[in-house]
Amino acid sequence: MNVTHLECAACGLEHEAQRLQNLCRECGKPLLVRYDLERVRQRLTKESLAGGRADLWRYREVLPVESDQNIVTLGGRGLDAAASCDATWTRTGTGRALHKGRVAEPHPEFQGTRNGCGGFDGEGSRR
Repeated sequence: MNVTHLECAACGLEHEAQRLQNLCRECGKPLLVRYDLERVRQRLTKESLAGGRADLWRYREVLPVESDQNIVTLGGRGLDAAASCDATWTRTGTGRALHKGRVAEPHPEFQGTRNGCGGFDGEGSRR
């Protein structure tokens, strides 16, 4: 695990990462997870992502889990594809667009999740 400590978002007080906690013991504000980013940079590369798992756990280096035994999945099919919906966005004059969402039969727990569609203009700005 590349987590170094937890840090209060408000007062900056450091807390130990190995203890389950989410609020600062001094001011009661949320804690942020802090990582050894140099270590993450060495292990999380374009190559490791390209050849890695096709689920959330491909980003394990920046997820706060110590042991592989604690990794849980919902049995999904992997990463959702981003499908082009350029025709719709071209008709509306907004440029290029991608749609990301569950296309075929979502898992029952995710029936209510929303799909997203984002547009990009010619300069790459998000609409």
